[in-house]
Amino acid sequence: MPKEQSLLDELTAAFDGLRTGFAVFDDADRLIYGNQHFRYLYLSIRDLNEIVGMSYRQILEILVEDGEFAGADVIKDPDGWIENRLSEHRKERAITLERLADGRWIEIKERQTPSGGVIGVWADVTESRRHLAHLESAMDCIADGFAIWDQAGRLYQRNERFAERYRGKDHPLKAGDKIEQVLADIAASGELETEDTPESWLTGMLAARNLPERTVDIEFSDGRCFILSERRTREGGVVSALTDVTELKQKERDLVFRGQSLELAVSELEMVNDTLERQGYELAGMAEQIDAAHSELKTKRQALAIAEARQRTILETMADGLVVLDERGYVETLNPNAEAMLSVDAGEALGRPLVEFVQIEDDDQLVGDIPAYLNVLYEIEGDHRREFVIRTRSGGSLSVEVAIAETGAANQRYMVITLRDISQRKAAEKALMESYETLERRVLERTEALTGEIRQRQNTEKELLEAKKEAEFANWAKSQFLANMSHELRTPLNCVIGFSDMLKQQYFGPIGDDRYIEYANDISMSGNHLLGVINDILDVSKIELGEFELEEESMEVSDIVDACIIMIEDKARLGNVAIKRVLPDNFPGLFGDERRVKQALLNLVSNAVKFTKPGGYVMIECKLDGDGGINLIVVDTGVGISPSDIERVLQPFGQVADSQTRGYEGTGLGLSIASSLTELHGGKLDIESVVDMGTRVALIYPASRTRQ
Repeated sequence: MPKEQSLLDELTAAFDGLRTGFAVFDDADRLIYGNQHFRYLYLSIRDLNEIVGMSYRQILEILVEDGEFAGADVIKDPDGWIENRLSEHRKERAITLERLADGRWIEIKERQTPSGGVIGVWADVTESRRHLAHLESAMDCIADGFAIWDQAGRLYQRNERFAERYRGKDHPLKAGDKIEQVLADIAASGELETEDTPESWLTGMLAARNLPERTVDIEFSDGRCFILSERRTREGGVVSALTDVTELKQKERDLVFRGQSLELAVSELEMVNDTLERQGYELAGMAEQIDAAHSELKTKRQALAIAEARQRTILETMADGLVVLDERGYVETLNPNAEAMLSVDAGEALGRPLVEFVQIEDDDQLVGDIPAYLNVLYEIEGDHRREFVIRTRSGGSLSVEVAIAETGAANQRYMVITLRDISQRKAAEKALMESYETLERRVLERTEALTGEIRQRQNTEKELLEAKKEAEFANWAKSQFLANMSHELRTPLNCVIGFSDMLKQQYFGPIGDDRYIEYANDISMSGNHLLGVINDILDVSKIELGEFELEEESMEVSDIVDACIIMIEDKARLGNVAIKRVLPDNFPGLFGDERRVKQALLNLVSNAVKFTKPGGYVMIECKLDGDGGINLIVVDTGVGISPSDIERVLQPFGQVADSQTRGYEGTGLGLSIASSLTELHGGKLDIESVVDMGTRVALIYPASRTRQ
């Protein structure tokens, strides 16, 4: 007997040393043993002198009464919750997940004994659930479709973008699905655009899965085109990335169509006069060169798409950079690709503010408070995907596409940021544009030569060919102007502004003389001013050409007004101008292009602040007119505009040329752009002004754009 007691004491001590709760209940459901960690898991039973002999129902009632469990069910119907928990407890094998009021998650595994009792194991799984939430959020932030398959070809994890294309009508994509069945459903759906039969396509897809790596083009009948890149993991599974290349395919078709149009023009010129046979042969040769150029562009595009698709993986194979910030903007997680992009080691960055290592440039302006700015994009503007330029401590810069999402775990809020390097894509787009411009220029030069010869031989075609020449030359000149404005002025301006800001902030150490800092500030202000002028000129050009397209959606008027105030309040504070806001409660929403509505209103507010003397005010008022349309009104106490000058200031580059306004800088494009953007929404801009008393400008949108 002493030997058996000693063995029992050793077993009890061993169970008490576990970091897992362990409990045994007899056939009457009374507790006959519970180790120390079982009591430690619940605050309500830690200090009880004796719980052995209590029924499982009594223990649950104590825990529920003391508020140990979280969840609406246990709060609304505690008795029903206890009965449901007891029914799970009495199953032969049961696995239950409980969430405690302090935020912990407990996993309970129970099994019946041959004598009718129950043995249970209680484990704290809070940390594993937090990591799972991080992984799911990271996959949902990936721009492309992404999935992981195990060694047996079963689906382990996928994001929603992957499921959108691989979800069959009768078999929604879920964990555990076999790849053979998923591909068979796609082949049988009738949605594939392929020259093979569904059976041949399925056989080829399954045979290629044995390769270490593969890349496959997939096209659907709805016009969507994808590149599927797959790679085997070290464990024998497969990682799949699905990249949407529909836009690139469409650009390729457009170029082919342009080539076909040029060939048709050559044929028509050949029919004008049989004596121009020699010129026809030359044009045919040019068409062959165009086809060769198209093939080369297609090859470059395909190579670029394949290179981008292969770069995207998760963890070791993830091509995107992943950064997780806590509520304070401190770095929580940094994957290897993010380390390379930001030129920082994860060991150095974790637990420190992101702003210590990088600067963000958005729309050619450096962002000061990065966490606050990202919150504005996510919560106020609703813009979860954006293109930035990142500047590192080493002085390097990188163009990236940023996706923003929020997640929460263990009573913490995190911001998940995905960084994609788009430098190659930007360079490829630039190269494609230059190739297209060269092609158009060659066609134009050859067309001009042929036009001269046709004019000498065919006087009847003179006016038609002359008109064609002038139209093509005007289009070429316009394209050249926009390209030069975009690439030749904006790019060096970004460098001027960036380096002047670095000098102004003494990024590499003290400069010495304060006048240099003052000069750097002047350079930055002048560069930002010139960049704004260039952007305004480009907007005016697009509007005049009729190429300005609206991206329409429903928006909150209060968000638009608040965003404009945030962007102008520093300038108003420096000029000692007060900003007032008048917006009724429950004001209806507006349907339109949120970015352009904000641009029009910001132009009005910026003008009002600029022309208002210190001590004055600018008021933004929102109201409904008699027809139910929304009016966004900006009132100031500035210098005013005479009635004879109102029509002039609404024209591009129109300014009032008098002694009162001569000291204010500007191009005269703000009101013109605001008026044009409002007219694109079916509305109008209205001005009322009195010299030396102030101006009232209203953006009037029709009732059809009001959303209650």
